[in-house]
Amino acid sequence: RGCDLLLHAGDLFERRSTPLERAAAADWISDVAKSMPVVMVRGNHDHLDEHDLWPRLRTLHPVSTHERMGLEVVSGVAVGCMAWPRKANVDSAGVDAREAMRAALRGLGDMLERHDGPRILLAHAMVRGSRTSTGQELIGSELELGLEDLALARADLYALGHIHAHQSWDVAGAPAIYPGSPRRANF
Repeated sequence: RGCDLLLHAGDLFERRSTPLERAAAADWISDVAKSMPVVMVRGNHDHLDEHDLWPRLRTLHPVSTHERMGLEVVSGVAVGCMAWPRKANVDSAGVDAREAMRAALRGLGDMLERHDGPRILLAHAMVRGSRTSTGQELIGSELELGLEDLALARADLYALGHIHAHQSWDVAGAPAIYPGSPRRANF
């Protein structure tokens, strides 16, 4: 379809993966990477270090994964990557988790601004005001971010994972999108 880049915003697996699931994921990622680079972040259902395998695959195009935060410049696009924040990683030295996430988004925004071209924030994050597939608003998550927090990254697009129902917002003139799941996974 003429795509230049595939972004995966986490939760490749529902729980700790099995060897069979990892083999199926490796086949899918290898197939996609025949046509375009792949950038992935870890989701809340993905266990630490499960994505170490993907960059090692022999593929025509690169595959990169982020367990925490980082920046990739691929196909002329700067991608600020933010994996699901683990409270143990962000709650240190008495700083609350949300403020630590805001500081990280400011840092990603500084890195993204140095790029002269399209800038994307790829994040597995809980956005305040998100709704489930039944229409219920999710409230009270300790690790949630508001749209004003996402804006700290100063991106042209906010590609989000975590909520399985499609929804979108405007963040300072840029789209913020949960694309949703291709099929319902939880009931």
